[in-house]
Amino acid sequence: MLVVPYFKQNRYYTCGPVCLRMVLAYWGYETDEISLSMLCGTNVFGTSAKQLLNAAQQLGFKGGNLNMARRKNDYEKIKEIIDQYLLENIGEKAVGGAPRFNEELHRWIVPILCETNRGILPAGRIELDKSLNLVYTTPKTDMVNAIEAQLRRLPYLVFAEEGELKAKGIDAITI
Repeated sequence: MLVVPYFKQNRYYTCGPVCLRMVLAYWGYETDEISLSMLCGTNVFGTSAKQLLNAAQQLGFKGGNLNMARRKNDYEKIKEIIDQYLLENIGEKAVGGAPRFNEELHRWIVPILCETNRGILPAGRIELDKSLNLVYTTPKTDMVNAIEAQLRRLPYLVFAEEGELKAKGIDAITI
């Protein structure tokens, strides 16, 4: 087993440069997160595999492109599975969020969102095993209840007379 130095990232989007920093430290090259982030060209979207490779090469390390096809193919297959499930079982306003793999559960966790007239709201989740079989879905009734509860609490803007709102029993702040 390799003993690789551990560094914690300081910003949510600097995981790439920090991982590179750990690998570099293992090979005896000391640097800091900020310098590596700048060398990689990291921004709020994070760092691409190509940016990490270019930075390592600029520091004199040899390497080649990582094969990201497996992950990309998993994402595409997950999207296809989730889209089909949601359309067939939940409704056309349900959409899958970004899949994340949970190492402890050995499952893909996909948040389910609902497009509403007041924004996109979280509704539930779907879990898939490593073979991309559905193993859990939030029941539709629970998703509906979650969305309805959120909609009741969300403020929204309407153009109406104060008396019109009171007549409909709407408690509003008028401007």
